[in-house]
Amino acid sequence: MISDFTFKKDGVIGSWLGSADGTDETVKLQFNSDYSGTLIREWTENDGSIVKQTYFSSSNSIIQSSGLLICDFENEKKVTKIKVSLFPFIFGNRQKGMDGSMYMFQNGIKCFCLRVSFESSEKIGT
Repeated sequence: MISDFTFKKDGVIGSWLGSADGTDETVKLQFNSDYSGTLIREWTENDGSIVKQTYFSSSNSIIQSSGLLICDFENEKKVTKIKVSLFPFIFGNRQKGMDGSMYMFQNGIKCFCLRVSFESSEKIGT
């Protein structure tokens, strides 16, 4: 039943740390009381260098849709539409291999998964 999987916007306010299966990539996701957010991705390249990318969303950017919370983020260099879909983590039913874009988050007792899709285009005038 979809109602079993419904998230409330205020249920994700706070700071969340996540990691991707099979990689050293970590993600920090911060949702504020005005429903704006910050997403920070960090990973190590093959040459040992650390890459860090920061993305922001505007106020009231979290949308509830079909039991999910959806939020678009962008960074300063590109209009990088990062569609973040949050949904509850179901123990024993963990999916893997979703284009490297599935993240597991835990904060105390609460758990959720995050699906990220990237759609980049150059910003005009930068």
